[in-house]
Amino acid sequence: MPRNRLMSVTRLCLLPLILAGCAVDHPMLSTGCDSGRPITPIHQVQGSGAVSPMQGSLVQVEGIVVGDFQHRAGGVSGMHGDLDGFAVQEQDSERDADPATSEGVYVVDGTASPIDVSIGDRVCVTGLVEEAFGETRINATASGGRIARLDAGLPLPVARTVSLPSPGTILNDDGQQVGDLERFEGEHVQVAGPLAVTDLSALDRFGEFTVSAGGRLESYTQANAPDPTGFALHNESDARRSLRVDDGVDDSWPDPIPYPPPGLGLANVLRAGDAALGLQGVITWRRGGGIDPTSDGAQDYRLVPTATPSFRHDNPRPALPPAVGGDVKVAAFNVEYFYNGTAGDPASFPIGGGRTTHSEYLRQRDKLVTAIAELDADIVGLNELENDYPDGPNSAVADLVDGLNAALGAGTYAWLDPGITFGTSPLVNGLIYKPATVTPVGPLTWLWDDNFGNPGGAYPFLLHRAALTQTFDTAAGAFTVSVNHLKSKGCRPTPVGPDNDAGGGASCFNHARTLGALALLEWFANDPTDTQQHLGVYDPDFLIIGDLNAHPAEDPIAALKAGFDGIPGNADDWVDLLAPSDYSYVFRGRTGRLDHAIASPSLAAQVSGAGVWHINADESGAFDFSEDNPAPAALYAVDPYRSSDHDALVVGVQ
Repeated sequence: MPRNRLMSVTRLCLLPLILAGCAVDHPMLSTGCDSGRPITPIHQVQGSGAVSPMQGSLVQVEGIVVGDFQHRAGGVSGMHGDLDGFAVQEQDSERDADPATSEGVYVVDGTASPIDVSIGDRVCVTGLVEEAFGETRINATASGGRIARLDAGLPLPVARTVSLPSPGTILNDDGQQVGDLERFEGEHVQVAGPLAVTDLSALDRFGEFTVSAGGRLESYTQANAPDPTGFALHNESDARRSLRVDDGVDDSWPDPIPYPPPGLGLANVLRAGDAALGLQGVITWRRGGGIDPTSDGAQDYRLVPTATPSFRHDNPRPALPPAVGGDVKVAAFNVEYFYNGTAGDPASFPIGGGRTTHSEYLRQRDKLVTAIAELDADIVGLNELENDYPDGPNSAVADLVDGLNAALGAGTYAWLDPGITFGTSPLVNGLIYKPATVTPVGPLTWLWDDNFGNPGGAYPFLLHRAALTQTFDTAAGAFTVSVNHLKSKGCRPTPVGPDNDAGGGASCFNHARTLGALALLEWFANDPTDTQQHLGVYDPDFLIIGDLNAHPAEDPIAALKAGFDGIPGNADDWVDLLAPSDYSYVFRGRTGRLDHAIASPSLAAQVSGAGVWHINADESGAFDFSEDNPAPAALYAVDPYRSSDHDALVVGVQ
């Protein structure tokens, strides 16, 4: 034991003012360091690898408390959270010269700690070195464990700077890549920034968010054709660029939600795309639900703040939809499982796969009505409506139109009725329009056959939703709108042959989506709405809108853009009306566009503008209509924000 440490222990326990702090009234408490046991430097406990070289050993360490996450008797939490322990770091004079070894370690002192440590305390801890779910810790509750406070109010060790991207990655227990911050585990650090807020999916449930260096993360196939090698490198880069920030509390559904400080609110919003500044705290390795490996939440390195983070609102809420000009506006909107049960009857709730309670349905309906009314589009294509057209005026689409007309005036919107149930899927597409500005020409028609949705008959049902298609006569002339929703990227039902995930970033059913796109083009080439009869001439003006479950660089979009001849780069190419950088959905922190507006070449020449209204993808789920968690009630408002999980698209036609 270094001489100065032994002397400081002796001095502390002779001071009459704090003599009581040295009394032993609990097995974990002690009057000082154990003179019969050497003090092991924390960097030796950590080692330079992922696992401590001293795992299973009873060790004694001494250092400064840099993070207070205690859970004391009566449920009293520490200053920085409630994770059953505290972080201790070696004093600067005792550091080693190896940057691969951490000078900090997490100490577990249980759910009713007998000692209340504070930041700046110098402590002596004896405990068992453990690899608890992947994190090196000292368990002071193990047999022989002891904690002594030697001094108080000392300056903290100099914080090392974490600069992203991290130097490499590791795999967590779920097989996912995580940026390797092992060298900082247990240390108090500062993070070089500013960093982009890139994922808010766990903000309301676990009080955490993810930041990334070099801007927001983007889905690989947003700009790259599917490729296994490129996809793997992209995922590695994303992992190295990212860091999760955790509030340090292992309970679910915090109230208030801590970020941005002093708490998330209708007037204190945090959105993906904002910037986080001044991040400092302790690096830990755990899951979002605490130390239990079976709990929900990702397993990764986390920064638990020991100082209040600040944010710069680089991505404010857009008050209005994008201005697209034109004589007629067309919108596309995935409305996230809008079910109204049996004519909105409270007794018909909960609905399998849909809303849990009647009031939740009403909350969703009010938000959707507000958003669609603000879009003010003459034609709106809808995805994820309840498959209940035979209910007629009691159907989900009719219910939504009723809400719009109650808000905007009788007869403002009307809906198109195919009059049938489309198979066993709970979801269908819909088309609504303003009779005052556009007029349906001929009957509503749809593509929904095996050639489109189940070529080869490999599956027990059609994979894609019926492509509802209608020709409209408008002030801009006649054109045909087809609203589509192709098979999701999820691997259910079990994919067959080329529908399996090829590992290139397009996930499962890329082949089926591509065949569906080709079938759609073939159908359009044969004048499906019979414009020849109803307009006196074949009208080649087509607009495909909706959730195609493919990013812009994937095969289905390439097939559509190649046009009727299937050859890209010539005059019959169809046009993606949105910019390559436009996104409409955020999945696992990565922005991408699954929702599209793709025009035939003749119609594309008449488009005055197109854009995405970012009211949903960048928002925390805390602002949505859901009642399946105890999110603070004050976060719900009848506004367009988080009315769905997809953003809405708008196209102007001149």
